[in-house]
Amino acid sequence: MTSQIYSCPVCRESIQIIGKSLHCTSCSINFPLVENIPIFYNIDNYYGEINREQMTELIEMAKTSGYQKAISVVIDNPWVQNYVLDENRAKWTHLLPLDSNTKVLDIGCGWGTNTIPIARKVKHVTAIDATLERVKFVQLRADESGLSNISTALASAMALPYPSASFDVVIFNGVLEWLGGDDTKKNPKDIQMQALKEAHRVLAPGGLVYIGIENRFSLRYFLGQVDDHSFIRFTSLMPRWMAQAYFKLRTGNDYFMHTHSLSVYRHMLKNTGFAMENEYHPWPNYRYPVEFAKLNKSGIVKHLSSKINELSFGARQWFYCTLLRWLTSWEGKGFFCHSFLFIYKK
Repeated sequence: MTSQIYSCPVCRESIQIIGKSLHCTSCSINFPLVENIPIFYNIDNYYGEINREQMTELIEMAKTSGYQKAISVVIDNPWVQNYVLDENRAKWTHLLPLDSNTKVLDIGCGWGTNTIPIARKVKHVTAIDATLERVKFVQLRADESGLSNISTALASAMALPYPSASFDVVIFNGVLEWLGGDDTKKNPKDIQMQALKEAHRVLAPGGLVYIGIENRFSLRYFLGQVDDHSFIRFTSLMPRWMAQAYFKLRTGNDYFMHTHSLSVYRHMLKNTGFAMENEYHPWPNYRYPVEFAKLNKSGIVKHLSSKINELSFGARQWFYCTLLRWLTSWEGKGFFCHSFLFIYKK
């Protein structure tokens, strides 16, 4: 564990390291350290692309054989292997003013596919996740990569264990839409707003929040593509009550993975106290971004026109781009793009 400064996520007061725990001097809560990782969240929580037993096996193998070898042995799905290892997924980082003085908070760091390349550019990265095994893996990956400027913690985005004005950049890359799972009895949007408020709190004045996320009303969903979160067609397009009933009927679980329209995202960020710095339409999506167009009529139409003219395009992709270009020319905002990148300032 590096010299990260923490504050109590309950009362916001200072925390001292006492033995193998972190102790709040105000409300007397002790937060344990597990393998030098501070624990501020439910240690039993688990989410991952592989099951917990496989993840445990992968971590143990990574300790002796390296994380890349462990991934190749334990994970037999090529898509998941690429998802974990492909640092080109962090291509969006060039949109941010990252330098050797920047302090970054990566919320929902997952496998560290963004954390690691960011750490090579900045002063320090604090990587948190709500699954301990993911945090352990990120720390192993950082150590093996020779990066000593990464701190990890098991923590909630809704109660960040850091003092106010601690970071220059806060990142939510494919995270905000999942936060409703923290408490399915609450409105997912309220939980998301709390996370945005926490991000605003821990940002220094002039600091930036970055959000990569899908559009609830993506044209691809209207054309029948399976939803990126429920994995069921048309759920994001339904009224919330209908999506909840349908998802519950199909899976037995609550529909908490809420994405929003462009206007709602903007409203949420504005109401949290952020001001727009830049907005982008990532191509083909925010998860595997290759190109970036300004999120406005001229930027999107120009980019789609260039894609339509590519000789390698198939008929389906040509139809999608042509229809999206027409819709954007008509409505003028980008309301039907598949995903968005938001960079807003405190």
